[in-house]
Amino acid sequence: MPDDFLVAHNPEPDSRLPYLIRIPLGTDGIVLKARELWPRVSKVYCHRADGWPEDAEVIEGHIRIPIDSTMSPRKLLHQVEYAEFLRKTDLDRTRPSHDIRPTSLGRYDEIVTHVEGRRRRLSEQRKDAPVSISEAAADWYDNVYLPIVLAVREQKLLREFPDRSEADVYLWVMANRLQIQMATGSKFNPENSAQAYREIVGDERKIKRIGVRAINAARDLASSVRSRSGA
Repeated sequence: MPDDFLVAHNPEPDSRLPYLIRIPLGTDGIVLKARELWPRVSKVYCHRADGWPEDAEVIEGHIRIPIDSTMSPRKLLHQVEYAEFLRKTDLDRTRPSHDIRPTSLGRYDEIVTHVEGRRRRLSEQRKDAPVSISEAAADWYDNVYLPIVLAVREQKLLREFPDRSEADVYLWVMANRLQIQMATGSKFNPENSAQAYREIVGDERKIKRIGVRAINAARDLASSVRSRSGA
């Protein structure tokens, strides 16, 4: 049973799908032919291959975090995305105590765009001094991500939102900075952003729960009316 997620060159010389991807799912794993390198590219054209060649020329193996065949498909995909995020940012080496875990698939790409934005900003500030993506990621973690996370922890926010993660709150905050400023009436900062999440997202959830209860009550009433009409 294969336990590694691997990417290799497709040995078929005339194939328009130049890569092979082995996903450790099931007894024999799943092998795909792909047009581009996944997960470096989030969406790729692919289809099933006959199997994994014994002499495959491996391009990369995602071994910076555990990936094995015992994981659910969703967990596996999440780990693969996380491995790719670490490959791009080196945060497991520069900030080994980090814990960046969005609960939804596809969110690491958003974080990488934030890191790239930080890199551009640092490059403009330093002018002639080049800034690596690894250096930018460490700076982003220290000065952008971590202050918001520390505010989340200080306010014990996740006790009220146990199905969310610190990374989820961070992503919401970054996507809603203007709304936060308008709601708080003050300049954006980590403390009021965490409080805004509590108030805005909490209110949205309350409204949703009220709406669900209202719909269920209406259905119960309609069902009762039909029962009486048929009696």
